[in-house]
Amino acid sequence: MVAAGMPACASTASVVSSQYFATSKAQSAVWLDEVDGRYRVLIRSNLKNYDDEIEKFIDWITQYIHAVGGDFLGYSRSETTQVPTLIYCPGIFFTPEVPQKVLAPHQADGWE
Repeated sequence: MVAAGMPACASTASVVSSQYFATSKAQSAVWLDEVDGRYRVLIRSNLKNYDDEIEKFIDWITQYIHAVGGDFLGYSRSETTQVPTLIYCPGIFFTPEVPQKVLAPHQADGWE
């Protein structure tokens, strides 16, 4: 996850997780951003999150990223909700509600 020799608080992370069928391939990358000289981490996975693995990972990686309270870190998706859960530093998870005016025209099509 974090490259060897990467200084603490010198990277940012994008955490992109998905609902079970949305992402076909897990991917990860670490690179040095040429603009600001910080390491970047991108993680995309496909897991069920039964034991709060995403939350535990965010709790662990927060100590290594250069972010302040309220910075957007990424999102996760779940098969139990229609909208992604947004993840902000320091480990704040927010799942917005889809407005009724958006859902109403589609509820006849089987949307909940």
